[in-house]
Parts: sequence; C-alpha cells; structure tokens
Amino acid sequence: MGNKLLIYDSVQNLVIAQHEDSPSYEGSSESAYKHLVPVVKESHLQAWLTWHIGRKETLEAMIPSQNLVWFANEVYAGAGMQKMDILCIWDNGIAKEYGIFELKGGSIGNNEISSIIEQTRRYIWWVDNYIREQTDTVRVVWLVRQLVGNASEAKLVGNASEARKLLQEEQGRGVRSVEIWVWESETDSDLSFSMEESYASSS
Repeated sequence: MGNKLLIYDSVQNLVIAQHEDSPSYEGSSESAYKHLVPVVKESHLQAWLTWHIGRKETLEAMIPSQNLVWFANEVYAGAGMQKMDILCIWDNGIAKEYGIFELKGGSIGNNEISSIIEQTRRYIWWVDNYIREQTDTVRVVWLVRQLVGNASEAKLVGNASEARKLLQEEQGRGVRSVEIWVWESETDSDLSFSMEESYASSS
C-alpha cells in the first residue's frame, strides 16, 4: 500500500492525500557526535586520560597497563611552573621507561611546533637529570586532535620532520621514540586514538 503523504493545498483549501512508497535510506549511519564537538579543552582531555588509564582497552596501544607502575598529570618539571601534562613510568624489572605526554585540544600548526619542541625538550632534560638511570629510556608522545572532514587542520603539517629531529638530538638523554597520536570523539563519554607517526632510535 505504501505510505500516505498529506499535502495541504492553500488554493483549494483542502488536504490532498497521496500514496508513496518509502524510499530506502542509503546515507551514512555513522554517529554525528564527533562532527558536533569541534573543541575539547586540554584539561578535559587530560582528565579523561588520567581517569581511564588502566581501565579503557582503547588506551592500551598508546598507554599499556602492563608494567605500568606509576602515572600522574600536571607533573612539575623544574622551575618556572613547567608541568608535564601526563608522566607515566613503566618498569619491567630491568629498566624503567618514562612516558612524557604532551596533549593538545587541537592540531599542531607550524606556528606552534617550535614552542612545543622546546617545552618537550625541557621535560626530557628534567627526567634525564633528576630521575632517569643510565639504562632507563624515555618515550615522547604528542597527542593532538583529529579533525573530521576536509579541513586543512586535519593534516599534521611539518610535525613529522620535527619529531624525527627531536629524537636524533635527544637520544643521548635516553629518548628511544617520539610518537604523534591523534584522538577523536566517538560519543559524549568515549574517545578513540590512533598513531599517526612514530620514530624510534636504532639503538
């Protein structure tokens, strides 16, 4: 029989009933949520991560719970009120690995990369000077926003070469890898993560 479609004709001042078959929906069934939340503050991202470390399976690839012995947010790193967004420590019984996480609510542009490099470098130096033993290693992670659509901000412009350069310059202070990860809103309470670039030392 199809569906009944009611149309009001203002000229004849009456309602006309038409029968039409329902067209099948062929559009996207993907949740619209991530398209509606363009900005999440870094403090919100930091709180979400701190709460879900060791609890959320989607975090295991980036922050594995195995051998994780300590983590904290807003970790003071020397004078000048410098604070690491998140610091993690893994211990396999032979050596420790220190994970320095720099979080960004948006993407990193060319105008920001220099300051982020120097900020990360200060954290590496602090870890190396105050808590790292000779056999311990350091892992650097930059976590940035994954914007959807064709926005130019979705590209990690220039960051790959800078990450490689930082690794080369700081290997003597135990840095074994520099990684760029992106995060994306899935629902009002869930995030997903994927690695965009990873550079590891050969030694």
